[in-house]
This record gives sequence, structure tokens and C-alpha cells, in this order.
Amino acid sequence: MSLRTQIMNGTAPSVALRGFIADNPGISKPQLALAFTGVFPGVDALAHQIIWNWKVPPRDHGLDDTALDLELRGVLRTAGYLPTAE
Repeated sequence: MSLRTQIMNGTAPSVALRGFIADNPGISKPQLALAFTGVFPGVDALAHQIIWNWKVPPRDHGLDDTALDLELRGVLRTAGYLPTAE
């Protein structure tokens, strides 16, 4: 299932992105951020910074999965991909 489909179907962005990383070993954070914004055209460039600051190995500091999910879902809501939280 594609990255976009997974997230649109309710999979946490961190889980979907980890799967994408597993399918694309050696992908860099900038490449991962570009892949994300490629499947979600029109999202704020803030998505790049969120992904770059994600604490995923080999990094041992940065945003944890919960923070990444919260931030990326916010960006996706603003862009109209996800319904607004009520």
C-alpha cells in the first residue's frame, strides 16, 4: 500500500514513513521529506522540517513518533487532506 493511501486510511504517519524507509533502505531524511511532499502536493514546507527533525535511527534526538504524527497530521489538515479535528 502506498504511503499516501496508508496515511489517508488512518495509519500513523510515523508507521507509514517507517515502512517507506524499510522499502527504501539508505533513503536520507531530505529524500524522505521530498517523497512525503511528493505524494501530498500542496502541503506546507514545514513538513520537510518536521521530518528532518524526526528521531529515527541513527538519530537519538529530535521529535518522537507521537510528536511527528501530531505535527504531520496538522500539516495535512491545513492542506485539506485530513478532516479538521473537532
